[in-house]
Amino acid sequence: MKPKVCLIRCPAITMPQPPDLGLAYIGAVLKNAAYPVKVLDLNWELYYARPPETPSPWDGYDDDALEKFGADLFRNHLPQIAARIDELARDGFNVFGLSVWASNKTSSLALARTIKARHPASVVIFGGPECMPRWSGEAFAAEPALDAVVYGEGEETVLEILRSIEESGAVRPAPGCYARESGKMRNGGPRPSPVFSALPIPDFNDYDLSLNNGRLGITFTRGCAHRCRFCSLTGYIAHLKTRPAEHIFFEIKQRLERHRVRCFEERSPSVSSNLPELKKVCEMIVSHRLKFTWTGQCVFHPNLSYDLLGLMHRAGCHHLVFGLESGSQKVTDLMGRGYRLTDAENNLRDLKKAGIHVTLNVLVGYPGETEEDFRETLRFLEKNRDHIDSLGAVSTLWISPYALVANQTERLNIIAPQGNIYGRSWRTKDDSNTPEIREDRRNRLLQRAGSLNLVSPAHLHVLQTSETSHSKTPK
Repeated sequence: MKPKVCLIRCPAITMPQPPDLGLAYIGAVLKNAAYPVKVLDLNWELYYARPPETPSPWDGYDDDALEKFGADLFRNHLPQIAARIDELARDGFNVFGLSVWASNKTSSLALARTIKARHPASVVIFGGPECMPRWSGEAFAAEPALDAVVYGEGEETVLEILRSIEESGAVRPAPGCYARESGKMRNGGPRPSPVFSALPIPDFNDYDLSLNNGRLGITFTRGCAHRCRFCSLTGYIAHLKTRPAEHIFFEIKQRLERHRVRCFEERSPSVSSNLPELKKVCEMIVSHRLKFTWTGQCVFHPNLSYDLLGLMHRAGCHHLVFGLESGSQKVTDLMGRGYRLTDAENNLRDLKKAGIHVTLNVLVGYPGETEEDFRETLRFLEKNRDHIDSLGAVSTLWISPYALVANQTERLNIIAPQGNIYGRSWRTKDDSNTPEIREDRRNRLLQRAGSLNLVSPAHLHVLQTSETSHSKTPK
């Protein structure tokens, strides 16, 4: 008998944002294999159930604050959530898969323990970005309430787990996960990445998209064409994987017909990772006269021409977020960004002419950055102010165990308290780069951005009181 699966996301994840793409992809794969699947997005439900006029703690960027808020929210709604789990169990759902992020790991663990306490025969699986072994995956594997912890791209791993349950009534170790066998968690080792273009279109049928004005996520690629040294993405997905333009266009057209989508949020690290396919997609949208808007993240590129940007705008692109990170070419090169700042200036000018709104993210205090390098970043913002619409995240370096920079700490003379260089507490041996210096530069940049009207007062307050991580998965 096929197990019935409920895919769950606990609070709190930054909102508002479209439904979770990860759960939607896994749900589609499982449905294609004829497994009964339901998505229960508690983060989404609780966000839209709140009085809309009240201040929203979901707006923040700080994982620790979101995690505490989510844990409190879960505890306050525990009777209702437990009743939902009991109802699902009565309906035959016996596998619960939770999408775990840095900011919802406490509430996810609380839900896992609740499920096991109330329905001990149920299978509880963790997956998602926080489940990578050197994030929290190893710690999760020691949790008695969990039967499996999936890391990396999880579609094929979850499918194999369900087949083992169907065939033997128990979870068996498999590549891509820790799985409990004879009472002990065993690591099945890494799994090759699935062929991205062969995956089915994500399934969002359990979401009411009218709640968020028809905003939906879509992704053109997985992985990234760039190998920025501060980013941990290559630890999750080693190589860029693309979809044919025809496949992307089919998904867009189907979404417009089924869900009346008004705006797509392209969720890959950079829409410029495959410019030829991007051009084809935009040409197809324009030729079929499809009407919608879309946003995305992008990387400056010498081939991101005015003609292509104009085509993108005609195809509905109205807002792109770029990681400038630094206005110093020396620091940009140290980061491994792979473009010249002259490319960035040319792109910014052409984006403005094409009518596309531009947001820049900045990363201050990267190893090797001097005070003069930092001032070059300030001068870059001042010089190009007329071509920049807003500033987004302003961060200091959070060293991830999966980032390339983590393997270069000795060469960069990086040290940290108790020898743990991960996080933001690192410093250089000569104290030319310390947490205090980085925070001072961040505050000075925020003040200058405020005087340039690159951030609204409300957003400036959010940036001053919280800091997003450039090294973890984007929110």
